Amino acid sequence: MVAMMIENVIQQFPRYFSNVVKKQSRVPLRIQVGPYILKLAESRKEMLECFRLRHDIFFVEMAGYEKRSKMDFDKFDSFCDHLIIVHEETNSIVGTYRLNFSENSKEFYTSTEFDISNWLNEQTSPFVELGRACIAKEHRRGIVISLLWRGIVEYMNLRGVNRLIGCSSVKVSDARSAALIYKYFELKG
Repeated sequence: MVAMMIENVIQQFPRYFSNVVKKQSRVPLRIQVGPYILKLAESRKEMLECFRLRHDIFFVEMAGYEKRSKMDFDKFDSFCDHLIIVHEETNSIVGTYRLNFSENSKEFYTSTEFDISNWLNEQTSPFVELGRACIAKEHRRGIVISLLWRGIVEYMNLRGVNRLIGCSSVKVSDARSAALIYKYFELKG
């Protein structure tokens, strides 16, 4: 049932998925720590599994509902690299981070949330935009997040980049916590 639904989504968005499937990163990245393998997604299967993991976290777990496609993807995915962590014992993707290298794209998710046009126009060296980070609930521990961040650093080194941008969601359950976070960033500039 799910496989048929995925195929229907692929048929509905053929141009989008043909770009995703054909895209291959030009940087070799593979790090193994214990049962976890960090690498860049290289196949259609890995990309779709990445989109399903994001759906399960962002829609099912955090928002409490399912999209019909059971996948989370947008136009930015087709030109981004996708850092993934594969759990070797189950051969499943348990973590992911989307990486948008500025030399490959002039479109950035951050610009949909904030006006960064002046900042973008001033840039003379490449950067990486981070986004859509998530880790499967049963693998949320230090080793997995540390491995994702290690992968980001290695990716930056391979790309010759020393700057990151991106949006991040902060999950809080009360107004006081949200106000304190806001005040902190307001004071820090």
